[in-house]
Amino acid sequence: MGRRPFEKFQGLGNDFLVVDAERWPEAMMTPALARALCDRHLGVGGDGVLWVQRLHGFDGASPQGDRRAVRLVIWNADGTRPEMCGNGVRCVVDWLAHQGTLLEGETVAVHTDAGVRAATLLHHGANGSRVAVEMGAIRLGPNEIVRVNDDAVEVTPVDVGNPHGVVFAPRGAVMDTVDAVRALAVFPHGVNVELVDEEAGALRVRVNERSLAWADVVFVMEARHREQLRERFGAAARAREVVVLDIPDAWTADDPELVAMLDRRVREELSLRGLWPDEAP
Repeated sequence: MGRRPFEKFQGLGNDFLVVDAERWPEAMMTPALARALCDRHLGVGGDGVLWVQRLHGFDGASPQGDRRAVRLVIWNADGTRPEMCGNGVRCVVDWLAHQGTLLEGETVAVHTDAGVRAATLLHHGANGSRVAVEMGAIRLGPNEIVRVNDDAVEVTPVDVGNPHGVVFAPRGAVMDTVDAVRALAVFPHGVNVELVDEEAGALRVRVNERSLAWADVVFVMEARHREQLRERFGAAARAREVVVLDIPDAWTADDPELVAMLDRRVREELSLRGLWPDEAP
């Protein structure tokens, strides 16, 4: 295969190898290669590979008269190919910003297996970027009931381009709940399972992805947003802050000093794990 360049990016700790289609032909991208690259012991290590092909708008002229556009193919660490990934889309935008081909305030159309997602670079700096992604319509399916030991557990199917099964206030053994959700016939191609608890005025979401281990995410928001999130899981995208990793037992979302402290802790933890972009000289 020879030596080929790649770059490493992370979004909320979800880390990816980003590869340029100009140097990595699509024909060479296979499940076996994705598994080898993402192996954290024998490869580079990552949650997935983002294969990016520039479609138009990066040569100073857009023949379609449209904004910049790229095609994104995502490979999970286990070699499967998901429809799309919100964190992956954000990492692609940050990658374009690092290359100097996308500026603050500009939007790129990201063509995924789940359709086109418009992504806007809100801010780009030494400590990373802020990116807004239009995730498209959120489709809620009829609630399903699964049995976890002796409990009837309600599951809400959510489709944001890839499948999710959301369980509020889960009861019983965690992995028993995950296995029961995954066994539902409405998820023939697998499912990302979200277990949602309310803790100290926030929603704690534990995510078990189709091809990854657990990811602890806490959505910190003002009280008036909570019911909106319950009604439409995708409203999490409008949370004021997203905090990853360890969270103190006592905190409030309207404490700016505490939010800033948590942000520093997140960056420090991710930097120690090699998941935070290096600061510019």
